[in-house]
Amino acid sequence: FINRSHDFLRNPRAQPELLQVVHRVRQTPHPGTRLRNTCWALDCHLQDAGEYSLDGNHWAVRKKNTFHLYAPGRSYWERCSREGLPIYDTYFVFRIKDSSALDNLVHPASGFARLTDARDMVFPRIREFFNHPSTEDGNLFWRAQGTLLVTLDRLLTARYVSGFDHEIVPPDTPSKDRMSLAERVDTVLRENWHRRIDLDTLADEVGVSRSSLTHRYRLETGTTPIARHLEFRLEIARSMILKGERLQVVAANTGFCDQYHLSRAFKRLFGESPRNFLRQMNP
Repeated sequence: FINRSHDFLRNPRAQPELLQVVHRVRQTPHPGTRLRNTCWALDCHLQDAGEYSLDGNHWAVRKKNTFHLYAPGRSYWERCSREGLPIYDTYFVFRIKDSSALDNLVHPASGFARLTDARDMVFPRIREFFNHPSTEDGNLFWRAQGTLLVTLDRLLTARYVSGFDHEIVPPDTPSKDRMSLAERVDTVLRENWHRRIDLDTLADEVGVSRSSLTHRYRLETGTTPIARHLEFRLEIARSMILKGERLQVVAANTGFCDQYHLSRAFKRLFGESPRNFLRQMNP
C-alpha cells in the first residue's frame, strides 16, 4: 500500500485533473438535497457540517476532520439545521483517467469512502489552503491542484477499518499494520474480478483457513467474500456502462452469462437497471 501511493504520483494517467474547488459559507438551513456527480468529489470537513445520507433515509453527521470521497455516479444527500449554522462547504471536484487506485479506496457497493484524520496529519494543509485561498502571484489554481494531489496521495495510504471507513495513519506505518484481513481479501478479489475464484483459493492467497476466512471476513465487513467479488464485478460493469459500452459487451467482459443476468444483478445492488442508471447520468 505504500507502493500504491508511489505509483499514484508517478503515473500521469492516475493524476487528478482539478475541475472545481469550492469554499462557501452556508448561513441558512436546508432540507435534505440529493446530489449526484459525474466526476469524483472530495468533501473536506473543516468542522462539523450538518448531516449526510447515502440513501436519503439514514443520516449521519459530517464530522470535523473527515474526508468524504464520492465516486462518479454516487448519489448522496446533505442537510443542515439552523442550530448548526454557519457551516462551511469545502470540496474538490476532479476527474482522472486511471482511477484504479481510487476505485480500490471507495467501498464497492456504495462508491463512497469516509476517511478520518483523528491525528490531524492532513487537515492542517487543507485548512491553510481554504482559509488563505488567495495568492499574490495568481497561482490559486495550481495551489489547489497541488493540495488535491498531495491530499489524495495521503488518503491512499490510509488504514482500512471496516465498511467504507478508513483511518489516516503516519506515512511510516508498516504496510502490514495498515491492512486488515478484509483489505487483503479485497485486494485479491479486485485483482481477479474478471474470473471465478473459490474460497479455498482465496484462503490460500491470504494465508488463513477457509473457515477463518469466512468468519473473520463477515465479522469485519458484514458480508461474504463471494458477495464482495460480485460487487467488484458490478462496479467494473457500472464504470464500463458509464463510458458507453454496450450491455452485451459489458456482460461478456465482467463474467455474466448475458446482459439479462447482468441487469438483474445490477438492479439488486444499485437499485436501478443499467439503462435507468445511464439515462439519469445522461439526461
